[in-house]
Amino acid sequence: MQKASRAARFAFWASATLVIALFIVVPGLRPLLKRDRVDAPPRWGFATVVIYVPPTQDANGVPVPPQASVRFLGRILGVKEVLGVGEIRVGQTVRIHYRVGRSGRIYVDTAQPLPVLPASGAKPPATP
Repeated sequence: MQKASRAARFAFWASATLVIALFIVVPGLRPLLKRDRVDAPPRWGFATVVIYVPPTQDANGVPVPPQASVRFLGRILGVKEVLGVGEIRVGQTVRIHYRVGRSGRIYVDTAQPLPVLPASGAKPPATP
């Protein structure tokens, strides 16, 4: 009976120590991730909208910005800022500005809909 309680006590203290260590170590990694994103050169590409949540207001009337996730290079990535809110739809191809950190992680800064090109028979707008 004492061996079982000793093993249970050891497992409890080992898991408690692990949890406390994670609380100390994980916040320390945040500046490294931020530096990984900031130091990466910006690039642009095309992705497909997988999830789109239009802007709303919460229960207190505070506006909530739109949120989107895109499929890019086989991965689903969250978008930091969504531009052209009224034009984005799920399944639509959008232009993204992204960064690839030294760690290989992809950070999507913005997503915006592709510009609508005039029909082939349409005349270009007159210039003043």
